[in-house]
Amino acid sequence: MVANPHIAVILICYNGANDTYECVNSLAKSLWDNLSIIIVDNDSSDNSPKILQEKLALTPSVIEFEGKSIFCSVESDKAIYLLSSGYNGGFSYGNNVGIRFGMNLNAEYFLIINNDTLVEEDIFERLVSSKYTHSNAIIVPQINNFPQTDLIWSRGGSYDLLSGKIELFFYNKPDTNVVEKISVSFAPGCCWFIPSKILEDVGPMDESYFMYVEDVEYCHRILEHNYDIICDTSIKIYHKVSASTGGGLSAFSVWHMARNRIYFFRKYSPIKIPVITRIILSDFLKYCIRCRFRFAYQHVKGCIQGLLS
Repeated sequence: MVANPHIAVILICYNGANDTYECVNSLAKSLWDNLSIIIVDNDSSDNSPKILQEKLALTPSVIEFEGKSIFCSVESDKAIYLLSSGYNGGFSYGNNVGIRFGMNLNAEYFLIINNDTLVEEDIFERLVSSKYTHSNAIIVPQINNFPQTDLIWSRGGSYDLLSGKIELFFYNKPDTNVVEKISVSFAPGCCWFIPSKILEDVGPMDESYFMYVEDVEYCHRILEHNYDIICDTSIKIYHKVSASTGGGLSAFSVWHMARNRIYFFRKYSPIKIPVITRIILSDFLKYCIRCRFRFAYQHVKGCIQGLLS
């Protein structure tokens, strides 16, 4: 057992300098003293990289990595790196860049976390402690909303290859502070604590999804490789829900969710036709009943693209 393993934190930033800065500050308050915080800017169209360089006092680095520009601020116990991914290849692409960089730093554990989150000071001690009791698993925390921190967003979740359903457990339920460790089949990519060995065994995240459902697909592959996913509710983070995508439902999010659900279940479900039919009809009817015809249209467009992908 390594007493003080090197942990790499991966955050993706796209036009979200302020949220990213707040998240990094939250992480930097941690008591853990062997930490690399890796910010991957996914080709922001605003001034996010410049803002982060100034706010975090980052300077150009002499480190060479895949021809990418790197800025850093290295302290005795913590390091902050800002990488330019080169283009906006989506959530999986950005995380894959960050993971490869973290592997070059010889990180033993990775915390993949959304940039629109806040953590508590002892998060790494809690994650490492939980990991040592579940050596064959990734650990995920309970995720609560922010600023309404007494409301749960997720205690893990599940997906069903026979019905096409994807759900979050305890979504929008009051937090009653129940402490338990739950084995789940799915945990949103908002926060995963993963040993480098599991990342190496399972391989990179699938970049064809761009955004949404890529976390379901990766969880599926984790389970296929005989690893577990454990939600430890004694560990909590706080999520500004959907801040990174502008918040709320949009034509953009409806299209991508429809496309990627079809793509995932078409690839993995043993009963593809009934599952795909259900996905197409259920949300289409839901949007029509609510007179949200623009979303119904985007849903059908996304489903068609999922069938053609």
